[in-house]
Amino acid sequence: MNSSIDAEVTFDFQGIRHTPTVTVNLHRMMSRQHPDDSLYIYDLLAASIGMDQYRHEYDVMLMHPIRFSNPVGLACDFIQGTAFDFEGFADRWEQQQALHQVEPIAKSIMSISNLEQHPELRDALIACYRKGQNSRKSLRNL
Repeated sequence: MNSSIDAEVTFDFQGIRHTPTVTVNLHRMMSRQHPDDSLYIYDLLAASIGMDQYRHEYDVMLMHPIRFSNPVGLACDFIQGTAFDFEGFADRWEQQQALHQVEPIAKSIMSISNLEQHPELRDALIACYRKGQNSRKSLRNL
């Protein structure tokens, strides 16, 4: 399931009010090399009004908080007012991605179709998956 959220920031520059708004595909954001890049959403907002990060307006925009609304999918669990818990979302998203990878293994080898009924096994398989992912990242950095 895709998750998304609308992001909006309002700022004034040289007497002109700007209110860029974008819908952020959170799956695409999390799939990036550095999903925790805090400027990613500001970059999307800037691009939506034809602005890049080398303009003075961009620096002014960075001084204003982003307001979030209209969550879809998993994002619904992590919005509070106009704030969004990116850390909590990232943790749950990574958990779901890992679960998606290990569920077919449990089903084919152990005939377990629902790992939620076996939480210790689920957690062990996810831990092994994450260990393997971290090992692969370490090898790429050599």
